[in-house]
Amino acid sequence: MQIFFSNGTYTRFDVATGKVDEGYPKPINDETWPGLAPYAGDIVAACTWPGDKLQIFLKDGRYIRYDVAKDRADPGYPRPITDESWPGLAPDARQIAATLNWPGDKLQIFLKDGRYIRYDVAKDRADPGYPQPVDDSSWPGLAAYKRLFGCMVNLENKKAVIFLTDGRFIVYDIAADRIDPGYPKSL
Repeated sequence: MQIFFSNGTYTRFDVATGKVDEGYPKPINDETWPGLAPYAGDIVAACTWPGDKLQIFLKDGRYIRYDVAKDRADPGYPRPITDESWPGLAPDARQIAATLNWPGDKLQIFLKDGRYIRYDVAKDRADPGYPQPVDDSSWPGLAAYKRLFGCMVNLENKKAVIFLTDGRFIVYDIAADRIDPGYPKSL
């Protein structure tokens, strides 16, 4: 699993061992991530996408589609997030703080202001009625951390790891819909 950092670096984390791979973090450059070098410090979130793609969101409201199989950014990117490219996301494009792939072909897009948007990947549009606040009815236990969300990773639809911008992390039980006991913990 790849984790992007706001300082223009990334790390590779081995889920099976629970450790960062040897030699990381590394800089995001055209050798490690072809096509991303000019945007390395602007990456705010990334998510997996059908067709062996990554969607990489930038702080200025644009996104880059990255072809994992070809190991390069697709030509013509970055592009602005508009109602044509990301229906329902355009008004909040510059507010994206984190994304989390979710069961049922959903993508949870967390915003800097403590709200989130549920995006339907199969229908390629935001679900009606979003954005909604991150509170204890929508995300039990996460309301206190809603303005600290950094990178988020779904671990095989069982657990989600939520890295906070203050150096802590949370493990969220997807099936139980709650934070695991004892979290957050320091990195």
